[in-house]
Amino acid sequence: MAFTRGSHPARQDNLARLWRLRGRVGPFARQTLRATEIAQGWRGDVRAIRVAFAGQLTGRGRGPDAPSRPVSMKELGGEELFVRPGTSDMVNAAGDYLDRIHMPPPEIAPAEIRQIVELGCNNGSAMASFAIRFPQARILGVEPDPRNAALARRNVARFGGRCEVVHAGIWDEETELTVEGDQAFGYTVRSSLPGDPPGSIHVPSITIDALLDRHMPEGEIDFLYVTIEGAESRVLRAVGHWIDRVRCIRLDWGRGGDPCRRELERRGFETRLDLEGSGVWTIGVRPKGRRPPSSRLSDHGDPRNR
Repeated sequence: MAFTRGSHPARQDNLARLWRLRGRVGPFARQTLRATEIAQGWRGDVRAIRVAFAGQLTGRGRGPDAPSRPVSMKELGGEELFVRPGTSDMVNAAGDYLDRIHMPPPEIAPAEIRQIVELGCNNGSAMASFAIRFPQARILGVEPDPRNAALARRNVARFGGRCEVVHAGIWDEETELTVEGDQAFGYTVRSSLPGDPPGSIHVPSITIDALLDRHMPEGEIDFLYVTIEGAESRVLRAVGHWIDRVRCIRLDWGRGGDPCRRELERRGFETRLDLEGSGVWTIGVRPKGRRPPSSRLSDHGDPRNR
């Protein structure tokens, strides 16, 4: 469809604007449908539609700095999840609540799950689901973006001390990182540089060993959920004693790929690819009764070994 300059420029500008908008109708419709599938009741549907509309069709009150809005969620038993228009908050929640991309594999019995760690917890949608589904578990989340971390804390505040969100970037050494990206999901981190642009978001890094030593020092990690947007291979290559405590791990294969899978197998995990839901994921499960090659669980005072 072509537009030519004529005697009605305002009308042509409006038509051009509508023509550009048509490419957004499909994604808007898909996101709205998935949002209403996870929302609880008609009030939840209305709120979900409003969030989708504000995010896709208007430029006001949207983005990672926008005020969050509550939407009642079926996955949370009707409790509210706070989301921001114009971000991936609803997309992430739909991936968790519809596609179950955050769930442990069936080899791990739900009743056995006592400790869960999520690296890259974004807005806390998966953490809230974990807290509902595994009421006996403690959940630790890590998020480098300060806005996401603040929203995650808000979304898990109702669970009290069972849930903790640490504002930091997972890395293979402790240093200062710069957060990059313009979406509320898919943020990446890198080592900070003297020439970083003004206004760059800086965050302290933390290794997984240090994270667990400080925030979850005892017992096995029954499920480790990893979405750290490209740092997976780097973190696994510099693996410390933390991996000996992990029973099961799920990470983004698209980011980590075969190197991560080979490292997990070398560390005693049985691995497979999970093609269900969104993306491709690497699943690593330590066979029951098999000790890790260099187990140091006793170093962490696992109460189950006392």
